[in-house]
Amino acid sequence: MAERRMFAKTIIDSDNFLDMSLSTQALYFHLAMRADDDGFINNPKRIQRMIGASDDELKMLIAKQYIIPFDSGVVVIKHWRIHNYIRKDRKQPSTCEEVNQLQVDSQGMYELLPPCQPSDNQATTARRTPCQPSDNQATAKRSTQVSIGKDSIELGKSKDRDRDSIAAAAIARNTSFSGKCQDDNQDFYDDDRGEVVKAFCDNLQPFAGNLVLEQLNDAYDRYGKQWCLEAIKETAVNGGRSIQYVIKVLERWERDGFKSARKQKSVKESANGWQDMAADLLEDLEGDGREH
Repeated sequence: MAERRMFAKTIIDSDNFLDMSLSTQALYFHLAMRADDDGFINNPKRIQRMIGASDDELKMLIAKQYIIPFDSGVVVIKHWRIHNYIRKDRKQPSTCEEVNQLQVDSQGMYELLPPCQPSDNQATTARRTPCQPSDNQATAKRSTQVSIGKDSIELGKSKDRDRDSIAAAAIARNTSFSGKCQDDNQDFYDDDRGEVVKAFCDNLQPFAGNLVLEQLNDAYDRYGKQWCLEAIKETAVNGGRSIQYVIKVLERWERDGFKSARKQKSVKESANGWQDMAADLLEDLEGDGREH
């Protein structure tokens, strides 16, 4: 499974998307980053808990039709094929059975297969499953299926994949960059810890990755909720946004006392004040670069 994902600005720059809260937008990005190569996510609740998002934010994405839910709990990114194009030789086909319940419209968006009326001899066997059209339906449906083309055929191939491909996809999912972190941290965020994570994402990095969240968790274990929240606040006020900035604030407080001010250097103590300031700024920028 690919570890890089792309996002189409035609979707995420729309007023409909930007009208959502930052936390709802962040949940969308996290879901898309962790989707398989067909855009399916089989653990949306775990991702929601991991970033401290609420059920209302998941419901908002469903209501605004940015994700399509299934009864099994699996969701799919509706605009996945607009966001991402993955070469066939690099693509790991989805192992989610829900792939058979979708088609791709003429604009490249997923949509649920329309329910069809079974013929008399299909009524008892195809009540809850997509049915094959009867003879008098074939002509009527042909015009609506022309735009599906290869995409529909590709989605329908999941049942024909051999066991080796399914096993490889399962291994890729379990060993992806986000999988281990999710397994380790699925019960990780209690109320206080979740409040710290939400404060960090809302004020500093809306799209913080697993590595950053692990560093934030370590800081929470060492310094506690109050110190972490105040350090995040000071970082935001001073224009910082990296986890390294937050940790430096906490380390200073640990050394000099809670909420101690940064020591200012006099002209005699620092003849090269501008160089020191530039070095501090460069260090922050490099910290941001390592996180991304």
